Amino acid sequence: MDKRTLRAFAAGLFLAAILFLGYQFIKAEPPQTKGNLSAESTANLKKDVYYWQTKYTKLLQQKTAKNNQELTRYHLTISSGMTPGIIADRLKTGKILSDPSAFMQYLVDHKDENKVQPGEYDLTSQMTVSQIVNAITKNK
Repeated sequence: MDKRTLRAFAAGLFLAAILFLGYQFIKAEPPQTKGNLSAESTANLKKDVYYWQTKYTKLLQQKTAKNNQELTRYHLTISSGMTPGIIADRLKTGKILSDPSAFMQYLVDHKDENKVQPGEYDLTSQMTVSQIVNAITKNK
């Protein structure tokens, strides 16, 4: 075989490959999917969607209700020698805390019961226990 014959043969193979791939690309069926979901799977998915939509709605309502609560402001005066228990009771009386024991437990857990500083503090009902403790212990 001479060079020209070999080149013609290679060109013929190349052209045949291109034609073959083009035919497959044009006439080939789309890839098969795994099929439709079973009725049980569809029902489970619908239950999951309903569950998460319900949960989202409840959380949204809770957030809205919390934002709509009236903001309570309280001016707390801590004098020297006041115990954390007295402070917790005053915060409950001022409607800043609903559970004084949570405040007390937070102070103990974070070893802040001896760090309370005498002074005057403006607190609100939207403050967390952590924020209140940081304010009265000057842990800013």
